[in-house]
Amino acid sequence: MGEDFAFCVCSELLQRSESGHLPPGLAHDLAEAVRDLTLPDTPPVLESGSAGYGASMETILVIVTGLLAIGPAIEQNLKSWPSIGRRAEQALRKLRNQGHVLVAEPVALSMLVAEMERRGIPVGDARLLASHVIPVRNTSVIAEAASTFRAHPDRYYVFILRDDDDDTHVAVCRSTGAIESVERLVSGNYMEYAGLS
Repeated sequence: MGEDFAFCVCSELLQRSESGHLPPGLAHDLAEAVRDLTLPDTPPVLESGSAGYGASMETILVIVTGLLAIGPAIEQNLKSWPSIGRRAEQALRKLRNQGHVLVAEPVALSMLVAEMERRGIPVGDARLLASHVIPVRNTSVIAEAASTFRAHPDRYYVFILRDDDDDTHVAVCRSTGAIESVERLVSGNYMEYAGLS
């Protein structure tokens, strides 16, 4: 996973000033929405670009910097991620007041781990085994125009995680933050796998 911990906010209501900068009130609102995810004295980075929703749609990336440095490497341990995921869910709800919001892969993973914990899946020492991004093609846009977009935020994230019981879970999340499915694959208990327990 190499993406930033980022939220993509798209809306016709997001307007730039004549100087091309975000109005201070809008920048404040976006930063305030992710405040519980930022480190002290580390404001989020706000970047703009085209995500392929049309010329009238302003797209702003709200990137939370430094967050991934507060805990162990994600590939080694997901212990702190349920807490981060709950805060990411709150930020997502607040940002939806500004427009259509999509999340980067690490944000989706954090929300997934929070959901798994709510479902009673032991994730204290869970490990991420693999992840994959499946883009969703926007057929309303010609291929030449699509190649000019900085990012294609409509996508599925597929995660494979091993829980504390050594069972494997395959999960599919949308970049909207919706969790499509979480399937348990019995891999920690041969007797159960073989139907003998």
